[in-house]
Amino acid sequence: MACFQHKVGSWERRNTHHPRVPTDLQAEVLIPGPIELSYLQGIVVPSAEDAQNEWGRLRLLGVSSNGYRWVVAPGFFRKLELSSRLRFGRDVSETIWQPPQDGT
Repeated sequence: MACFQHKVGSWERRNTHHPRVPTDLQAEVLIPGPIELSYLQGIVVPSAEDAQNEWGRLRLLGVSSNGYRWVVAPGFFRKLELSSRLRFGRDVSETIWQPPQDGT
């Protein structure tokens, strides 16, 4: 695929670059039309408090959040930290968040 080539535009891929990340971190995937919720695998949020809020928001809207993996990953929301981690082959820390068992 072109987005994983050694050089894309002005960006060059170093041997430290994360293997699952495009050479140009600004690369986009364009999808024609809406994405069905059945394709959604998980929901990533910056904090456990945000997970609780978004989980509650989905319940209020009548949207089932069952079957989704809830992930707390603050690094996904810190632009410079994320860029550095991806360029130098480091993973972004993720913590699984579990919705309340009693549904509240």
